Amino acid sequence: RFGQSGLLGVVRASPPVPLLAALGARRGARSMSAPGSRQALPTPPARPAAVPASEVPTRELGRSVTEELRRGVPVCKLFSGFGRMIRTRPDTLTAAEQTKLFNASHRVDVFDFFISHVCSSPGFKKYLTLVMDRLGLSAFVAAVVVASGLYAFQIFASHAGLQELPRVGRFATVSFWEFLGGVAAAWTVCAFGHLLCRRTCCFFDCISICQNEPELKAAGIQNIPAFLRA
Repeated sequence: RFGQSGLLGVVRASPPVPLLAALGARRGARSMSAPGSRQALPTPPARPAAVPASEVPTRELGRSVTEELRRGVPVCKLFSGFGRMIRTRPDTLTAAEQTKLFNASHRVDVFDFFISHVCSSPGFKKYLTLVMDRLGLSAFVAAVVVASGLYAFQIFASHAGLQELPRVGRFATVSFWEFLGGVAAAWTVCAFGHLLCRRTCCFFDCISICQNEPELKAAGIQNIPAFLRA
């Protein structure tokens, strides 16, 4: 088309998109097949960013490390001395005493039970609570057996003409001996029943976790969820 200036102005319409794609593919094939042409090297894949050690989940820790940190306390040691270990505050001990406290535990495969407590709570209350929880049923059974045995002996003695135990009141069918014997049996089981629990192990934080080595202490705290799943 001639414009007013006498020059030829040509307006080329853009070819369709499929045609452009085909032309580009043909040119690329020619450039690759031409002698002396350089082929583009593939871009190497990006390396994944390193994950900080603090963000590694507990389950990704080595199994051997987790098993080594899983330490239980035998109930016979935990309740000894009327709960001396339970009443001990580890932050008030020296490094040697903390090591001795930690050595009271040993590596276990599973925990029979897990003790969760508040460090600021009185230790003697913790001891009584744990004794009632672990030995309460046994103490009750012992009290019933002893009281029933004394009552049966009283009945047998009265029918056999033997000397009975002194009774309180003329018409009392049950003497205070049954009550006294039952209470004594219950307290005996509560005080010394832990001696029969040598194979029962539990988790108690200030004994199962090392207190005088910061790295072991941090690792033990991080593995508490794994201990609960064990």
